[in-house]
Amino acid sequence: MKATERETPDAHFTVDKQNISLWPREPPPKTGSSLVLKKPLTVRVAVICLLLVLVTSIVLQAIFYPWLMGTISDVKTNTQVLEGRVDNISTFGSEIQKNNQGIETAGIQIQILKTSVEKANVQIQNLTRSWEGVDHLNAQIPELKRDFDKASALNAKVRGLQSSLENISNLLKGQSKSLRK
Repeated sequence: MKATERETPDAHFTVDKQNISLWPREPPPKTGSSLVLKKPLTVRVAVICLLLVLVTSIVLQAIFYPWLMGTISDVKTNTQVLEGRVDNISTFGSEIQKNNQGIETAGIQIQILKTSVEKANVQIQNLTRSWEGVDHLNAQIPELKRDFDKASALNAKVRGLQSSLENISNLLKGQSKSLRK
């Protein structure tokens, strides 16, 4: 019986919105399905992914557009500031050259001053030596004064002796005259 049952055509029917359809063993055709749903599963997944990427891109652009514009504005402002600084740096270059010339001149003047200071130091050393000599002489002044006082006393004694000798000489002359007579 089973063999006979298979050979006999079966009739299937469904009621769909009050329509009656008969069809062979294949499944009934789906009515009202979209073209996307009729495609294979990989195509549907690819379309869904593309739609998700598109929606995400639009949402991200809506979110990040103001931030991106602010960043671009900041970059433009920074560019202008850097251009100003580059201009300043180029003017600083000429000022640096002028300053370098001034530094070279100052270096020459410093060398001249060093030479003058060295000469002054030599003169100061000479004056210090001379001053030491003066101090030594000043230390000798009291001794010289004592010697001078002694010399003056001796000189007074010598004069006294001279006057005594003259007196003696005069006496002797007087006695020698009287003896000659």
